[in-house]
Amino acid sequence: MILLFGTTPRCGSTSINKSLNRSTDINILVEPFNPDSNKHIKKGSDNLIVREDIESVFDTLKNMPYSGIKHLAYQIPMSDLQRLFDITHKVVFIHREDQLEVALSEWMSVNYKQKTGHSFWNEWDKAEGGHTKKDFLDFHTLMRDPMPIGLVNHKYKLLNKNLKIYRRMAQRKQTYYITYEKWYDENVQANFLGLCNFLGCHIKNNQWKKFLSPADKFNLGNIKYELIPNATELRNTIGNN
Repeated sequence: MILLFGTTPRCGSTSINKSLNRSTDINILVEPFNPDSNKHIKKGSDNLIVREDIESVFDTLKNMPYSGIKHLAYQIPMSDLQRLFDITHKVVFIHREDQLEVALSEWMSVNYKQKTGHSFWNEWDKAEGGHTKKDFLDFHTLMRDPMPIGLVNHKYKLLNKNLKIYRRMAQRKQTYYITYEKWYDENVQANFLGLCNFLGCHIKNNQWKKFLSPADKFNLGNIKYELIPNATELRNTIGNN
């Protein structure tokens, strides 16, 4: 089984997942441990999957027709994450170094839902149960509230605590490492070809270019710094790390 593993949300895993599914001969299931993605499982009080459903997803993975899954680290406890790595043959390890960007990007969606009641999760494709950007025309114009500094601090603490553990799990497998900041650059075509070579898949069309294009990223350009009042202040305070 292939595991597209994202260390945090907003690390680029969705774009990579869609690129592989639309343009190659492999098919990656989207976040089966995520109640927002898998309608057959339930949320607990912490908004994560409940224990009995964790076991049911593992049972499903034994005989699923997909080539692999996309999974974000936070969605199951660490002990279950180790189980997931244990049944994996190839890992695509996706990480975003700039955790302030992760926090700002998440706040764009979290605060949008707080203000409008609408969720923008998986907005790109109605065929996969999401929405198109045209359904939420104000997503990239609505002013957000200032982002709580505690959200940023949480991201840094969580990353520092767990990243070494994630890497240790991945080192025991055939692993292809992707850093967001180096993946989405002028070499993105060569990067995608390298990933396909690692996975042993064949490219069928050029649809992948749309999903890896900067114009189709979740938050366009520097829009976060225009719509979140304290984003620039946080950037100046925290820096680029």
